[in-house]
Amino acid sequence: PFAYLAISSSPADLAACAGIFVRDRYAAGEPVARPPRGARDRIRLGYLSGEFQEQATAHLTAGLYEHHDRDRFEVVAFDNGPGDDSALRRRLLAAFDRHVDITALSDGAAAARIAAEGIDILVSLNGLFGRHRTSVFALRPAPVHVNYLGFPGTMNAAYMDYLIADRTGIPQDEALFYREAVMWLPHSYQIHDDR
Repeated sequence: PFAYLAISSSPADLAACAGIFVRDRYAAGEPVARPPRGARDRIRLGYLSGEFQEQATAHLTAGLYEHHDRDRFEVVAFDNGPGDDSALRRRLLAAFDRHVDITALSDGAAAARIAAEGIDILVSLNGLFGRHRTSVFALRPAPVHVNYLGFPGTMNAAYMDYLIADRTGIPQDEALFYREAVMWLPHSYQIHDDR
């Protein structure tokens, strides 16, 4: 589906491509057990990525993790990448409340770990691109799943709830081709580090 974004400008065809790809490779599985949420003041926000290292998405998002309101959010990194010893990686990991390496875990074990962490909202920074773990999302480890930044199209998967976008990337009249509920940011969906 990522390569097809460069070939087709038809939102219907792009949705069909993603839908076929997800159906054939990442069909929804039996959801993992999630513990009861319990009373707590902060929302647990998880970011799952294969690029918490010297990489373009990491350069864009470093400040995002640092600027979350820690009175309202607890922020956890679920790392699916090889990592590196870069200054950027050290900065990224310092910005999270916790860092959980899921690289060597099976999809089921990774989903169970995310569920055990009590994540309320799980964000895929890869979508259907790069070192994604779409199969983990297919096991529904969090109550809310969001596609953001790394894949600017629909994943067309029943287990993806929201997609963060802007009205340039997804014009209002094309939203009907997105299975996810489109959450439009007012100016641009693409974050840029303030440093």
